[in-house]
Amino acid sequence: MTKPHVAIAVPVPIAELFTYEWPFDTPPVQGMRCLVPFGRRHLVGVVWEELEPSLWQGKGLKSVAKLVDDQPFFRHSLIQLIQFMSQYYCHPIGEVVKGAMPAATSHAGGKKKVCLTALGGRELAEQTPMGLELKKTFGQRASLTLSTLKKKNIDLKPLLKGGYVETSSEEAWSVRTFVGNKSGGEPLVVGDKPVLTHEQLEVYQGLNQKVIEGKGTGLLHGVTGSGKTEIFLHLIEEVLNRDLSDQVLVMVPEIALTPQMTRVFSQRFPGRVAVVHSQLTPKKRWEELAKISSGSASVLIGPRSALFAPFSRLKLLIVDEEHDSSYKQTSGLCYHSRDMAVLLGTFEGSFVLLASATPSLESYHHARTGKYAYFPLTSRAVSKSLPKIHLLAMKPEKKYGTAIGAVEEAHIPLSSEVVAAIHETLARQEQVIILVNKRGYSYFLFDMEKKEALQCPQCRISLTLHQRNRVLICHSCDHYRWVSDLDPAHKNRYLAVGYGSQQAEAYLGQLFPKAAIARLDSDNAAHRDTLYQTLEQFRQGEIDILVGTQILAKGHDYPRVTLTVLLEVDQILNLPDFRAGERTFQLMVQAAGRSGRGDQPGRVLVQSMQSSHPVVQAGVEQNFPLFAERELALRRSIGYPPFGRLVTIEWSSPKRESVEGLMKAAEQWVERREEWAKRWVQVFGPAVPGVDFLKGQHRRMVSFLSTQVQPLHKISQDFMTQFGSRRELRFKIDVDPQSMI
Repeated sequence: MTKPHVAIAVPVPIAELFTYEWPFDTPPVQGMRCLVPFGRRHLVGVVWEELEPSLWQGKGLKSVAKLVDDQPFFRHSLIQLIQFMSQYYCHPIGEVVKGAMPAATSHAGGKKKVCLTALGGRELAEQTPMGLELKKTFGQRASLTLSTLKKKNIDLKPLLKGGYVETSSEEAWSVRTFVGNKSGGEPLVVGDKPVLTHEQLEVYQGLNQKVIEGKGTGLLHGVTGSGKTEIFLHLIEEVLNRDLSDQVLVMVPEIALTPQMTRVFSQRFPGRVAVVHSQLTPKKRWEELAKISSGSASVLIGPRSALFAPFSRLKLLIVDEEHDSSYKQTSGLCYHSRDMAVLLGTFEGSFVLLASATPSLESYHHARTGKYAYFPLTSRAVSKSLPKIHLLAMKPEKKYGTAIGAVEEAHIPLSSEVVAAIHETLARQEQVIILVNKRGYSYFLFDMEKKEALQCPQCRISLTLHQRNRVLICHSCDHYRWVSDLDPAHKNRYLAVGYGSQQAEAYLGQLFPKAAIARLDSDNAAHRDTLYQTLEQFRQGEIDILVGTQILAKGHDYPRVTLTVLLEVDQILNLPDFRAGERTFQLMVQAAGRSGRGDQPGRVLVQSMQSSHPVVQAGVEQNFPLFAERELALRRSIGYPPFGRLVTIEWSSPKRESVEGLMKAAEQWVERREEWAKRWVQVFGPAVPGVDFLKGQHRRMVSFLSTQVQPLHKISQDFMTQFGSRRELRFKIDVDPQSMI
């Protein structure tokens, strides 16, 4: 009897499915995992479809070696989503499948993991010498496989002996333990809830009708503090009351928002909430996903990867802070999880709710043109007006920098109005949030003799000073060098320029010695304990002033915060990127929204050297329609999103001559491209990007712009067909890029 043939998605960077013979009595089912021979290796693939044996004419067809699952790992809607993502984002389908699987499910045998301990996390957060070594090794991850560390030639003995890391063996969970028993669990218990305002009630009723209909996308555009989260909770309660087996996905952009959302949702729906994020161990992440698959949890809170969770009955998808750029993955498979959530809702027959106080211009445009249903919330839920933003016009400081050989206290450009406002706020025993643009102590170290900033040897970007100018760190590749290693006899030739969150924290400590001050940025938030503890201490009132980067502007709700200070917006506004104005406006309004959410009114102070800029003025007025109309008119005139679509193709190599050679060939290719491409597609480049050397790789890029998806994909495919086979080069295709830098 002829054995069936199956097409398998194998996790390799080849854009095709692979055919194997199916030797088992169990019939193949789409979505099942299986172990297949591939070259000299065995890899875990996913059954995509059963083929007619007659379609395979070759000889020596290999057989599937082993079944990992006896039932589908991916439900049909996820298969549809993965298929679309592979085509739309021009990415090999096997690698899309691999990216959609949670850790410890993409392999058939156990893997040895090396994990940071609590001690290692503290060292990393405090940027001690050992912490810097750990950061260079682990980056933002909490664990790595032993094989990965061996490839990096990392000596584990001192790390293990010092208690900075520990090893563990992961079992390879099968879909049987993953799926569990389908169950609605215990009866729904709902915690205390406030009464909706008249405006909230109207919006809730309209949204609830959309959820019942089970299709479409809505944009909830509510000013900061308008009670969007409360509407989420009411909608979820109504979903579960109708059918307890239905489920809801709540996506958040930042891990910093997870503790707050988890606390609020768990109080309302005790025992029904699961949470996933990047700082969970693989085993814990698996356990949380198993709650969703089994139906014992009704609500899943998580970042972009939560999109691929194994829901059994997904009824409602909520994308909170939908404007946030963190929803776009910028490496490997460069997908936008907000857009894919909208598509998944279509495949599931579920309603998708996007929410923000400052919607992306793409979503706002879709709402204005009727593609999305529009639900505005114009007032704060506590019957208070929005805090007023006071603009403080600043002038460039005459002092260029500080010689690192000099003994000098920390200093940042803080206006007298800001200092007075902080004094007044602390006197009333209220809290302050202060936002700066950059982490670290100073922007960079300037060499007065060479007239240039000290740069990373692996990246053509300046090294940032940390720890009161003790260490230089590259924020791209984590390379570091100690300032003390510079020529000690000529330290006065180096000037520390600018300020970051560390220097802001130190300077505020000098000005307000009696205040409890804490800092939160991506340096010390890399360890989950530091992040959670700091936010909880601030919520409990144990911290008076919380200083940090843009992580503090995103969705936090602390009733005792009555003053928010944004020290600078000019750096973002001046970026050579068409989204710079949009990001500046969003930052101003979102930062302002952290203030005055309790019983006391809030104040917002913004320092800027471009106080007359139209974007800054719109931000001061918190006038989204004014900003959006002006910005959309500008983008319409040049065909930029949302009126057109972009694709950027980047190629890189450690050899400069390789990238230059392709650049010259690409220039000729662009000149002689076909007539249809000249008509439908604008080409920008080939060009040298702003950062042309990154992580040891020389970079070049070309961008395509079109109002139509089909010609955009065709020209991208033509480019890759022409040049993508060059093995000495790495290629990255970014469809709908969020940054052009």
